Amino acid sequence: MYSFLVSLQEAVSHFPEDEQLPRIQNAIQELPPSHYRTLEYLIKHLTHLASFSNMTNMHTRNLALVWAPNLLRSKEIEAVGCNGDAAFLEVRVQQLVIEFILNHVDQIFNNNRKASSTENIGSNLPEPLTVSPAM
Repeated sequence: MYSFLVSLQEAVSHFPEDEQLPRIQNAIQELPPSHYRTLEYLIKHLTHLASFSNMTNMHTRNLALVWAPNLLRSKEIEAVGCNGDAAFLEVRVQQLVIEFILNHVDQIFNNNRKASSTENIGSNLPEPLTVSPAM
């Protein structure tokens, strides 16, 4: 799973904006189906919460700041020798990754997973998840 984190961070840090979406899509599509669906559900839920940002001030940037360290835990941050500045930079990149995913949720989770992933699990792949609007 650490390589997953590295590929997401590299996509946001080292590639032009037009190359970021396909790289992040590819990395997320490589997740095991249960991880993919969990991430999809959580990201769609956070996007739904962001739709109330005019009342809560929890827009995608703030949600990414809060959730990124929990979703993309890094070995570097947890290392004993990691100082405050390095940890801050690492969390900033994590925040950018989660913010990017939140802002591109429809393109990333378009339910067109690679055939190789779905072949291995047959028809056991759950139906796409939807988040219904609050009543």
